Amino acid sequence: VPPDDPLRCSVSLFGTMDLGRLETAHTRAMAWLLDAREHGFGHRLLEALLLHLNTREREVRDIRVGRVQAEYAVACYSKDEGAGRIDILAEGDWTVGRSHRSWRLVIEAKIDAEE
Repeated sequence: VPPDDPLRCSVSLFGTMDLGRLETAHTRAMAWLLDAREHGFGHRLLEALLLHLNTREREVRDIRVGRVQAEYAVACYSKDEGAGRIDILAEGDWTVGRSHRSWRLVIEAKIDAEE
């Protein structure tokens, strides 16, 4: 990301609420935007993101979202790690040509992490 990119802007909505460094505030807000339950956008934002990220399937249509969940708990298989979490998990299916395929989107947010 170039140094003058808006993603590197030091001003943030969460910063004004003293939540700028709180990763869960960012991931819950992002999950809320991607989910269709409350805001009235439906799944349009998630569909646009999926189509933007999709580089292999050119004929995607009929995107269906099964779930969007923030702070999705996962079991770790190492004795030292215990339980973990995925910041945002979204799953569903879509039609490509004549076939139905499942998709899964996993977002791991990092606050203050280097690229």
